[in-house]
Amino acid sequence: MESRTGLQLRYRDQHLPEQRTFVKTQSIAFGLATWTLRTALLLGLFSAGWLVYQRLPHDVVSNAENVNNKTILDQKGQSTVAVSPGNWWVHAVLSGEEDLEWRLPISVSGAKQTIELDPRNAYTRTKNF
Repeated sequence: MESRTGLQLRYRDQHLPEQRTFVKTQSIAFGLATWTLRTALLLGLFSAGWLVYQRLPHDVVSNAENVNNKTILDQKGQSTVAVSPGNWWVHAVLSGEEDLEWRLPISVSGAKQTIELDPRNAYTRTKNF
């Protein structure tokens, strides 16, 4: 059959049997490589978690006596807390028409340190209805 451009088109006879080749996809080497990669992935994830865990502060237990210091603000809106030198988290909540919450990591060193809590460094703001 010729087309208008002079090219000959051939149609495949659909009654001819197709040749199929069967390939074994699950060889021993493939299974071993799959198992090795899965194990390596799990070990890598566990190792990454362990490295993150090791970097967390571990001195919390040694300073356990000062962990729950609760203070009340005076008339000027100030409070004083005595803690030992080290790394600490300041967790403060100010209730009112709009609740403000602060969660700040601090490093205490020296005799006196001042931390100012204001709406700009608040962790969350929630409105009471």
